Amino acid sequence: SRQDRLASLETQVDALLAAGKPQEALDVINQIQALDPAYAALPDLLARASRLINLTTLYENALMDIETGENEAALDKLNQIKAVDPFFRDVDYQIKLVNNRLEVIKKLAEAETAFREQRWLDVITSYELALDLDPAANSDVIKDHMVTSYLRSIVETLSKENETIEELERSEQYYRKAIALIPQDKEYIAERENLRQLSVELLITKY
Repeated sequence: SRQDRLASLETQVDALLAAGKPQEALDVINQIQALDPAYAALPDLLARASRLINLTTLYENALMDIETGENEAALDKLNQIKAVDPFFRDVDYQIKLVNNRLEVIKKLAEAETAFREQRWLDVITSYELALDLDPAANSDVIKDHMVTSYLRSIVETLSKENETIEELERSEQYYRKAIALIPQDKEYIAERENLRQLSVELLITKY
């Protein structure tokens, strides 16, 4: 009967919407409309399909924003989606990803400012936080800045009248980190020699 056919089409629409296929669902809704324009469930089915189309479009636009580095715009769209449907696709994961990326950008900017202002401990803290969040953010410039900051921080500690044991231990850590970052090439012999000297001074001061 026609009623059975309509009920079957409505079930199809439900399944397609649940599977996140609003466009296909709309095609089936059009079949229902053609069979019975006054079908009771039509307004609800249309509203649900249209809502899902809007969310899908918003989500796809957010992904494009992420792709082009428009992180703030992406976050805005993802939060709009979450407000309407907290369980839409992987919206939570994407929000976390974008927040993470924004935090990395912020920490890298803080590190660069601190480097210009020769605040070596702040440089180290900001870079290390950024690289903990995203190891792929590393670059030759960052490595150079970190080696310089480790060395300058060690020199600052050794230049103090009375260093605390914590400061000396922190400097020992920085020495090990700097050594790990300096390439083994011939052109870096001077840097490695400087570090070796500093480590000797550290040991003498500590013991």
